[in-house]
Amino acid sequence: MKHRIIVAVLCVIALAAPVIATSGMFPDVPTDHRYADAIRWAGEEELFLGYPDGRFGPVDQVDGWDPPKMKVPGRTERVREWIDSIHDRSPIEVEFDPQAPSGSFQPKEKLITLPILERFENAAAAESTLCHELAHATSVLPGTERETSTEFGSLPYAREELIADSANWLMGLSLGRAPSDDVTCGTEGNAVSYLANWAGKFSPEEIAVEIPSIAKQAVAASRTGVALISDKRR
Repeated sequence: MKHRIIVAVLCVIALAAPVIATSGMFPDVPTDHRYADAIRWAGEEELFLGYPDGRFGPVDQVDGWDPPKMKVPGRTERVREWIDSIHDRSPIEVEFDPQAPSGSFQPKEKLITLPILERFENAAAAESTLCHELAHATSVLPGTERETSTEFGSLPYAREELIADSANWLMGLSLGRAPSDDVTCGTEGNAVSYLANWAGKFSPEEIAVEIPSIAKQAVAASRTGVALISDKRR
């Protein structure tokens, strides 16, 4: 289980930012706490906003399957900018659902549904989930149309998941994200284990036949996805 202290320190290291000693940010973090400066800096940068009562809860455990007790760490402005861009550049709609445990895409409605941002472990996970569902959504757009299946666990369903998360991985590389480290909301593990899980639905002989087509369609979906949310091109 992850503790808030570990996550806060990792954020400080990852952002390569100077640790600034302050006081009074979180009343339950004493000034002599080992990571007091890092925690307070993360609070000032709004990486962690704490509980509604102002506490940080330095030893509280974070349950990844329930709405986090902390605000989403990281900067989520890019997610909102991407959604605005998708609305401007395509017929695909994106909405937030407070009850949604994970992302989804409804082909007939051309609708991506995401959990509210507070449900995600961090901003990278929100970006990864949006990119994954956007890769699914490219299946209904001209130039990247492909047959999909809603029968969970079927081979066509597994094939589409392999295309979508491979495309998500490629989009992450193009957009400056490390997708193999991401955890999408409602999905246990990272992109590598997720891909391995769906690839395991095929026999070795079947996956060998499918790989070239999956790779080709994943590249096409990633290029379309990046074009919808960024001025970059793969």
